[in-house]
Amino acid sequence: QTAEPVAKALDLPIFVEWGFSELLAHNWLHSEDPLPELHARSEHSLPGHKFIDRTYSTAVMPEYPDVTGLLRPGDDARRSKPLQRHGSAAEVALQKAKGASILIIGHGSTHDFVMGALCPQLHPTSLHTPACVPNCGITEIVEDAEGDWRPVCFGSTPWKAPGCESE
Repeated sequence: QTAEPVAKALDLPIFVEWGFSELLAHNWLHSEDPLPELHARSEHSLPGHKFIDRTYSTAVMPEYPDVTGLLRPGDDARRSKPLQRHGSAAEVALQKAKGASILIIGHGSTHDFVMGALCPQLHPTSLHTPACVPNCGITEIVEDAEGDWRPVCFGSTPWKAPGCESE
């Protein structure tokens, strides 16, 4: 449902990549595995179903849970599973794009883990989960001439204030 307005406005297909799913935190964000219920949903029940590319098959399937309990900023050991998952999903999406830009539509921790996977040295622990981006926040990460990734903004809401700074 989050991707539908963007897909409609830009006339883009939606590739459902499960590797970008929200953090699967048992006894914190979830009391049980949400994946079976999500997988059981009819595609036609999804708001953006007419934009979904049915030829795309997810490359990264998450396994519940990513972590148990509250995740703390800087806890590299417990962050490793969701970081690996988001990194693998980003790698696949970038390969599929063949040099073009990609747009990842996700929720709170997706911003954290994609940035942590692509440019960990530039991702301060103050932005680690459970830090939360505002609703509809935008995180922009660009590739420089040397092939390294760098953040332009994290959780920005440029329609609220000029520029691309976190709020």
